[in-house]
Amino acid sequence: MLSYLHSFHAGNRADLHKHGMVYWLLQQLLKKDKPFTYLDFYAGRGFYDLTTADSLKTMEAKEGVKQVIDQPWLDELQGWRDLLKTLNPAGGVRYYPGSPWLASQYLRSEDKGQFCELHPTEYQGLKRNFAFKLNLHTHQRNAHEALLGLLPPSPKRGLAFIDPSYEVKEECRTLADLITKSYERWPVGRYMLWYPLLVKIDYHQAMLKKLAKLPHWCQSEWQWANPNDATGLYGSGILLINPPWDISAFCHAWHDQLKRWFPPHSQTRFREQNP
Repeated sequence: MLSYLHSFHAGNRADLHKHGMVYWLLQQLLKKDKPFTYLDFYAGRGFYDLTTADSLKTMEAKEGVKQVIDQPWLDELQGWRDLLKTLNPAGGVRYYPGSPWLASQYLRSEDKGQFCELHPTEYQGLKRNFAFKLNLHTHQRNAHEALLGLLPPSPKRGLAFIDPSYEVKEECRTLADLITKSYERWPVGRYMLWYPLLVKIDYHQAMLKKLAKLPHWCQSEWQWANPNDATGLYGSGILLINPPWDISAFCHAWHDQLKRWFPPHSQTRFREQNP
């Protein structure tokens, strides 16, 4: 299915949770001189104007990034906040960078970006947004096929971000199988998988149970609403495979920040399995 457009949801609370993690993981990779590859398998167009009809229809950014841009931010994420401020010199947040654009600001000339998007309109926007750097490559390609086709990457060190819309019920089962096979091809890579917390829908549980068989992973969940009172999306989940050694300290600090930003119903959860 190709009906999903992230422009309706850009800058919402789930984006804060996931993009904060993407930014921090990129900074960890940048600490070493060795080059790396960043792969984004559901890239969308990569950059969003929050004054478009799509964004204004849902107003999700108003309760997400727009609500916190002028509040105190976690020290580890100040660079991300500074980037948002630079993009929006008039104040507030009109322009919001998706994960591909966020990554593109930090990849060095020796690093490589691989961005996949199947939706034809979104892909054209993605291609336009990233035509300016030789080390960034866009693909109009099915993410399920690309997950195996682009791995292992070169350079082998790197991060794969997997952020589906979950429009199709079978997506969770398919992804669990694909990520397991991808891990066999690229066991040294880091994988970040986002999943939604939805009222009365728990397809992700079977996916997480299968992926929990991998040797090293951690899980970060943020619930901003009581599921008994919510409709639809009430929280955001992230599974990291091969996380950095200091992931626990960051996640606990990030969770505390999210709870300060969005009281009174915010709850967080962190789990980790080491090999």
